[in-house]
Amino acid sequence: MGRASGIDYGSHSLKVVEVRWSGKAVALHKATLIPLDPQGNGESLASQVGEKGLRVRGGIYGVSGRDSILRYTHVPPVPPWRMKLIMDYEISEIAAKGGGNISADYQLLNVPRDVSQDLTILVGMAKDQKVSNRIADLQEAGLGSRAACPTSLALYNAYRVLGEELEEAALLVDIGHENMDIAISQAGHLIFARSIQLGGKDFTEAVASSLGVSQAEAEKTKHKIGAIKREGWKNPKEKQVSDALMGVVGNLVSVIQSSVKFCRSQTKISGLKIEKVFLSGGGSRLNGLPEHLARSMNLPVEIFDPVGKLRLGGLSEDARKEVLSHSIELVVPIGLALSSEREKGFQLDLLPTPMKAQRTFRTRTVFLYIAAVVAGIAVLLNIVGAISAIWSEGSRKEVLEQSLEDARQRHDDWKALRDSNERKKSDLEALAWETRPGHFLSVLLDAIGTLTPPTIEISEVGLEPDDEGQSGASRAKWKFKYRIVGESDDSTGRGSLTLRSFERTLDRMPEFASVRIDATRTRRAEAKGVWKFELIVTPSESNPGPVERP
Repeated sequence: MGRASGIDYGSHSLKVVEVRWSGKAVALHKATLIPLDPQGNGESLASQVGEKGLRVRGGIYGVSGRDSILRYTHVPPVPPWRMKLIMDYEISEIAAKGGGNISADYQLLNVPRDVSQDLTILVGMAKDQKVSNRIADLQEAGLGSRAACPTSLALYNAYRVLGEELEEAALLVDIGHENMDIAISQAGHLIFARSIQLGGKDFTEAVASSLGVSQAEAEKTKHKIGAIKREGWKNPKEKQVSDALMGVVGNLVSVIQSSVKFCRSQTKISGLKIEKVFLSGGGSRLNGLPEHLARSMNLPVEIFDPVGKLRLGGLSEDARKEVLSHSIELVVPIGLALSSEREKGFQLDLLPTPMKAQRTFRTRTVFLYIAAVVAGIAVLLNIVGAISAIWSEGSRKEVLEQSLEDARQRHDDWKALRDSNERKKSDLEALAWETRPGHFLSVLLDAIGTLTPPTIEISEVGLEPDDEGQSGASRAKWKFKYRIVGESDDSTGRGSLTLRSFERTLDRMPEFASVRIDATRTRRAEAKGVWKFELIVTPSESNPGPVERP
């Protein structure tokens, strides 16, 4: 029998569950949902958790799309040890250029080999500081975490255990308050995962802007009369709210459709067929959203409610009622708990490196003590045997001199190995320097293909030297930057806002030190109704100078 806890700590609520399983039977043993004040004006997290009498040791913390990035990379078929070297090197390069400490993990996706001979790798990254702060808050409240898993992978793990078996692929969409998690499962295997900063908060802000009311009032109005529909309104206010919601849902549908296209390009499965869409999360409660999504994508859409397949016998009557009333909001924490066994669930562990080291120390201390005792006994026996041999042969001096000579030889061998490794390291660093412009260009093109809004058209991406602040001998340490040229449709008057949003999205990527609009070359073309723009993209850390070869 196994057990694990999942902790979904969002900006709007804290959801904690404990799941137990035996064979194929899965039971929800505990479930707690605590509303949080996004402004931090209410009780402290520790106080609210304490009032519930909640304690967790070794839970799985969900890392949202706000704090993590998922990327895809392709490598030719290689042995596991070589793949580890390749991925460790790539991750260390990204961490060095991203600024700050970054935790990362990777897993091989089960993409059919008849589609592509290359292996498809899913890489997860998160900045240590952001994850550490969140886990520290939970630890102070008595909620310990032994692993940190992206929430989009938790969505897949919940479906893997408690979802419906389909002949074709299943598209999973969990809409939270600030983030939307997307996962695609085919033949029971994860082939794609992604997290987007889009959620119920965007719907609320659209209503607040349309009605000119506060966020709190807009949230109440959204739940009371908000609906995704093009006709049948009861009064003008209901139509005004519906129109505001339709603008956001159009963007939501566009993001989901572009994610499916991105999955096809990354996995090389051009014939990927989505059979059904499963919605979950608090944002999916919006009236008319499943029906609108079904019409827009021409696919069947239904609510994914895994609680119906869980045993609830261990819950009190009040806890059972709370679980049933918030069942679709518990998909992610349930998936986090079910991802705890790595050989069964799909997990990337983004726990900060110092915390991983502490976890390793705690789990291995007992074995290290035993090993130390055994090693001590072995050393003692060897010493006794050596002394006995020395005295019996009467050649203690000769033995010591030979030992000293052996030690010197081993020291010389070590110095030769160290020098060889230093030369190899220098060669690798030189090679990395020579390939940096191409590496950053591939990252930038990948980001443009994924993140460019439908109303923005990119016409040119160029590489040019970055001479700002350099002169004389310093030019030998060549820096470079990229210039993106394009147009932003301004037919609706939102061209500049869309451009600024695109700028901020690229600027959040750890690979780039800065992304800014070139104001001297950006203007509105009245005749065409577009904003002609140029973006300047500077890689992280401005690329240190070339490596000195020995």
